[in-house]
Amino acid sequence: MLSNVPAVKSAAQQHNLCMGTMDSWLLYRLTHGKQFKTEPSNASRTQLLDIHSVQWDQQLCDAFGVPIDALASIEQSNALFGETDFAGWYTI
Repeated sequence: MLSNVPAVKSAAQQHNLCMGTMDSWLLYRLTHGKQFKTEPSNASRTQLLDIHSVQWDQQLCDAFGVPIDALASIEQSNALFGETDFAGWYTI
């Protein structure tokens, strides 16, 4: 998408792109865009996580062409991730 979708490429260039897993998308939607986070077990599924430091790995992000600043922040699994009024739900 970064190579073939102009809007995605533009958002990345403007540092206004969010790339994440299902959990980070749900959190973002349910908090009306206030929170964009994930936790280590979900972050590890991206293959971009340094499991020793529990941080995104810059070399891996560069190798896959993923802007590290577009990834969700990584929080401990028992952290407070946000609050919702469930108004973030919508139907397609």
